[in-house]
Amino acid sequence: VFEEIPVLRLAVADPLEEIYASRLIGFLTGNDDVAYKYTEKSIEIIDHVMNAVKDVPDNQKKNYICMTMGIHICENDSEYNVVGEYAGATPYYKVNSTFAEKYVGDGSTKMNSVEALSNYTDIDFMISNRSVDYLTTPKNNLTGAQTALLDSWDKSLKSGGCYSDYYKNLSNYEGLVYLNNLLPGALKIAFTAALVNPNQVSMDYALEALEDLEELCVSLNGVTFENSLIIGTYDDYEKAGGANVN
Repeated sequence: VFEEIPVLRLAVADPLEEIYASRLIGFLTGNDDVAYKYTEKSIEIIDHVMNAVKDVPDNQKKNYICMTMGIHICENDSEYNVVGEYAGATPYYKVNSTFAEKYVGDGSTKMNSVEALSNYTDIDFMISNRSVDYLTTPKNNLTGAQTALLDSWDKSLKSGGCYSDYYKNLSNYEGLVYLNNLLPGALKIAFTAALVNPNQVSMDYALEALEDLEELCVSLNGVTFENSLIIGTYDDYEKAGGANVN
């Protein structure tokens, strides 16, 4: 009987694919009007960012890698890798052939040791995609965002140690960033752009985009930069009293 049930698998790590998926889900659930408005606003945000960063010279672009599950490096063709490129940065595999050869594929590779990234000291940003519940309960006089960032940065591993062990001894450790994977794709692009190209896309614009999508996305109700982890940098981690600072 179960063999006759159709299954739709929606891969939405790519923000554009997420928009297509939203339209499909809206149609299937009878909410096509809301899905259309969500799509329209998402495309507006993405277009704004891409137009803002399109003239950044190649030699001035920041480079980046992406990670998932804390210590898994996204391979060259992983859908998680595209957000930074939409935001006007260059995927690291395009500037380092050794890295490109090592991480061929469209999945992710678990770091085999804390030295896995030690030979790539010219990476500007290491963007870690983490699915973190919104509206985190504050702890120890910290904001919800700070609490979630500390928990993500130093999350314990079953094998011992924590995620930050794989980064804290790198000379480019301050390029580590945590991006909430639950964010709508357009917001991932906007907040990443505000980080890697602040002269082209301001953080104020990204926050305005958050407010705009809050009206169309129920999961964002009440979400702010203070009570939820949206994007967390090394500087944010240090200010929150992170234990593993250089």
